[in-house]
Amino acid sequence: MPPDSNYSEKRHSTEYTGIYVISSYSPTIKALSIARKTDIIPLHSQEHHFAIPAMRKTVHMSDLGVDNEISTIRRSIKDLEEDSILVNQGKEPVMGSLEACAIAHFACHGISDAQNPSNSALLLGTESASKAERLTIADLANESLYKAQIAYLSACSTAQSPDLDLANEMIHIASTFQLMGFSHVIGTL
Repeated sequence: MPPDSNYSEKRHSTEYTGIYVISSYSPTIKALSIARKTDIIPLHSQEHHFAIPAMRKTVHMSDLGVDNEISTIRRSIKDLEEDSILVNQGKEPVMGSLEACAIAHFACHGISDAQNPSNSALLLGTESASKAERLTIADLANESLYKAQIAYLSACSTAQSPDLDLANEMIHIASTFQLMGFSHVIGTL
């Protein structure tokens, strides 16, 4: 059989699925076990509670335009309770809202720490603060949320593990949300 004339061209192509998507995965057996224990409530159910922490302005960081994101969420969720939206709140009220929520949507800055991945964080707090509060992996790691279902992390570096020595360890914010009990997590690189 004659060789495929396009074979060498196909073999050296830079176009492949991996440059467009990142596969879903469960980082640990513990995360998979927690996800399987969570009672899934259909999304159209009225029983869902939301937590939507958002930072309009973070000290020394670029503006994210979260007001547009919040407006879109409000239009999409008809019966959204006003106290679900936590604009410019610190980590204490955010952690309290996570305990009761099924769906969390973070609209803030995120940072990853290559020296100590457990210090990777979502940046929260008031606009007037001289320094943002860091909601770190270490802060989140021991939480067990049994109502949690979906976490949408609209923040940079939430699925990034910056330490090349720990690349296979999956220590990043998105995997921490899975360990907390969120069976579906969307993070960013």
